[in-house]
Amino acid sequence: MLRKARAIGFAFSDPAGFAKALTDATKGLEAIKIKGGFMGKTTLKPADVKALASLPPLPIMRAQLLGLLQAPASKLVRTLAEPGRSLAFVVKVHADQAAPATA
Repeated sequence: MLRKARAIGFAFSDPAGFAKALTDATKGLEAIKIKGGFMGKTTLKPADVKALASLPPLPIMRAQLLGLLQAPASKLVRTLAEPGRSLAFVVKVHADQAAPATA
């Protein structure tokens, strides 16, 4: 007769990473099931733990957030620089057309 085993895990710095490691370790094992969890003062259901496990690692989340914050500034810089770039292109084309005629 199989006995039901119980286990508790703690993650102090990266709860998403811990949830992912726990989910990956128990994948395919019938005897071990995730019943829920706690994060801070919040109770997590098994679906919440799986959702937490599906999040990317913390460094990737930080990089994505930084990219989102930086994108509008980059677009603004490109928009402001475009008229000067277009003018420089027109001047270069005219200079290239005039150069063979004088030579």
